[in-house]
Amino acid sequence: MAYWVVGAGGIGCAIGARLAQHHPLIFVDSWHENVDAMRRSGLTVDYPDGQVHVEPIRAWHLTEMGQINDPPEVVLLAVKSYQTAEIVTSLLPYLTETSPVVSLQNCINEDTIASIVGPNRTIGAMVRFDGALKGPGHGSATRKERRLVIGQLDGRITPRLQEIGAVLSQSVPTDLSDNIWRELWSKLVRNTEVNAVAVIGGLGMGQIVTDPTARRLAIALGMETVKVALRLGIELDPTELDGPVSAYLQPLGSPEVNGLEEHFRKMFEAYPQVKASMLQDVEKGRPTEIDFMNGHVVKKGAELGIPTPLNAEMVRLVKEVEAGKRRPDRQAVAEVFAPLAASVAQVT
Repeated sequence: MAYWVVGAGGIGCAIGARLAQHHPLIFVDSWHENVDAMRRSGLTVDYPDGQVHVEPIRAWHLTEMGQINDPPEVVLLAVKSYQTAEIVTSLLPYLTETSPVVSLQNCINEDTIASIVGPNRTIGAMVRFDGALKGPGHGSATRKERRLVIGQLDGRITPRLQEIGAVLSQSVPTDLSDNIWRELWSKLVRNTEVNAVAVIGGLGMGQIVTDPTARRLAIALGMETVKVALRLGIELDPTELDGPVSAYLQPLGSPEVNGLEEHFRKMFEAYPQVKASMLQDVEKGRPTEIDFMNGHVVKKGAELGIPTPLNAEMVRLVKEVEAGKRRPDRQAVAEVFAPLAASVAQVT
């Protein structure tokens, strides 16, 4: 039985090219040109340590899943969050009773997946590697640091989870977690910090962290996310953040928050041209995942009675970009980001 990579975009290809060298793999994607290119010429991915090319590649369009005679041993789900419910539902007829769905996605979609396939067949994942499509059948990954963490929703480290971790480790270093919600929310802090800021300002990762105003606004967005997570009872991982969780509860300009900013800067200043996934989507004319990222924080905050005005404003601004009412523009740093950062309580 093969692993199915459902969603052969940047992340799907970045993990799939190396995995295909070691394990039977089937790619399922919605882009006909991508599927055709992989069938014809294989898959090529440019990694920091060299190019990997694999062929032949078994690739199918989403509408052709009924023609696949090899049921999925495991589904590696790498589609956009707004596609999750529809695509997981379409996968149901092809799953075996033991076929789990591993969410290699950028947002927290595990509850949605579990509502369709059941909690026991849902495996959460925290993805710490990048990926982008350069063209049909050709992907790239620019960051040298690559890591994946997977876990059952109930925290059990099962033999099945260990088997999947061993297979995935052939592509990317993979750890097992007994608290995947900690990993997912810790990543959400970073996602809410950078993605919307990147879209509004048209900024690469390194450009965000080296601009004092953009960097400070990003940290302030993360502070709102941390407060919501803590109220939900989520234990955050400081090693995945920019410092101690307690620092996110201090005012901007305090020594503790200044330390967060400095760590944030050091993490990404070497990657000025690496683009957040949401900015890549905007540049390709695709819908964004804003409702499942900053919007998720706003929704949970409202349920808990926690104000999240910065994240709410980011949602509004990104939707303006989606609607064509605003363009990603560096002028937003002074015109938009500075007033927002100034609106947050700060040490003076």
